[in-house]
Amino acid sequence: MSSFVIALGIVRKKTSINGKELRYLRTEMGMTQAQLALVVHREPLTISRWERREDNIDSNAEALIRVCATQELGLPTDTKVAEISGWCVQGAEPQPLVTDGHDPSNCRLKKMAA
Repeated sequence: MSSFVIALGIVRKKTSINGKELRYLRTEMGMTQAQLALVVHREPLTISRWERREDNIDSNAEALIRVCATQELGLPTDTKVAEISGWCVQGAEPQPLVTDGHDPSNCRLKKMAA
């Protein structure tokens, strides 16, 4: 259950995802860098660079990755693609993903200060 919550938090994050978050989604989907590269029409080396934070993730590819993760991981699909693509723009300050892990059987995202 906690991996579901983490993936959902990453996919619905209102700022661009980082390399660690990309790697988490990719591995949760059971994909290699080469397989993800085929989905987003990039070279495997590009995926590697994104994951190592050597380059920013292309916003169009990021939106596609979020939609793919939603489908592959069975996440709720109540968000429109246009809204998702708006979250994929590099922001000045990324928001941390914070979970309440007091009860592992009931893992949930904590509300963040505005």
